[in-house]
Amino acid sequence: MNMNSNIFLIGNNGLPDLYMDMVLAESTRPILFTCTDFHDDLYICSCHCANGEKCEWIIIPTTPERVVDLLENKLAIRDIFTNFEEYGFIATLYAGEKGWAIKKIPILEIPDEILPTANYFMEAEEDEFTMEIADLTKIHTGKPLNLPLPDITKK
Repeated sequence: MNMNSNIFLIGNNGLPDLYMDMVLAESTRPILFTCTDFHDDLYICSCHCANGEKCEWIIIPTTPERVVDLLENKLAIRDIFTNFEEYGFIATLYAGEKGWAIKKIPILEIPDEILPTANYFMEAEEDEFTMEIADLTKIHTGKPLNLPLPDITKK
């Protein structure tokens, strides 16, 4: 990982700096993607708002196994955000401001309307994510599978 060229977010409020990893869905900007921190912990991110006022993301610690399940349609997109962790983050970048507003939030308090739609899957074409799955199932950025979750998810 080249940390100087792909920084996504300057962390605060318990969330470390995050570096762009794999883009899983995009439009004019990445919508669903993974990030890693300096310790190579993995996060799943979803951009739910991008307008002239702000851009806002849901960021949840995750594991390579969960991302593989997502890419293989064994796990719905919303479920990777809601079914495993106690806490996540809402990161907001307001227009004209330099710093991030980052809020640590219990998963159960994330408003339904900003979460991905329930029961939607990646529905990828055959072999669309072959390279990503191979990377995740072998070794993700130098760590073996079955990683412990980042400490920030613990009370």
